[in-house]
Amino acid sequence: MVGCLEPRGDELVFNIDHCLTEGANAVFKPRGTIYVKSLKSSTGIFSQREVLSFEDMDSLKDLASNNGYYRIRLQPKTAESSDGVDSSVTTFVKACALFTSRLTETITLSVDSTGHLYGVGLIVPDGGCHPKTLNLDETPLPSNFNTSVVVMLQGTGQLPDTQTYVQKMEKEKRDKATGQTQDNRSFLAKYWMYIVPVVIFMMLTSQQQEQQGEGGGQ
Repeated sequence: MVGCLEPRGDELVFNIDHCLTEGANAVFKPRGTIYVKSLKSSTGIFSQREVLSFEDMDSLKDLASNNGYYRIRLQPKTAESSDGVDSSVTTFVKACALFTSRLTETITLSVDSTGHLYGVGLIVPDGGCHPKTLNLDETPLPSNFNTSVVVMLQGTGQLPDTQTYVQKMEKEKRDKATGQTQDNRSFLAKYWMYIVPVVIFMMLTSQQQEQQGEGGGQ
């Protein structure tokens, strides 16, 4: 869980790093800052630290051509929390998908009522991601990200295990792409064990909000 950085009144501020390489040379570099006006806001604003250099663009192109993953990391003011546990939050997307979108993306932040960050997501338009056939040299990149920020206020209690769901989806996509699996079951039949906890969580959150509203009116 990550706390907001340098709040300005009710404003939440989060710093973002990103990684344009993999393997032994994988290093996170500062990318910019996200500003959320208040917890009442459903959106935020991304401010890029500096334009992408030609070296950064080449690194992203190499990452895409090698079917690698582009990663971002949100972290508190210090790299580690006071108890020595790494408290950064990281997510990823296929580099070739980000390349195809020409750096158009949506970052989702899941925060609680105190402004603490529980999770981050990275979504790009589904424009196809075929690194073997994608002509990267003919897909020019802009020097700035086109970033939308969506803020989701979470209720109290344990969050659903969405990370396991995402990992399973990515594995199935990879297996399908290589022809290793064929699963003709319906969407609900395949993913009911992930959908049900989310539905229950939303129902409990709604009930808590209704109870709080009734309590406040008495």
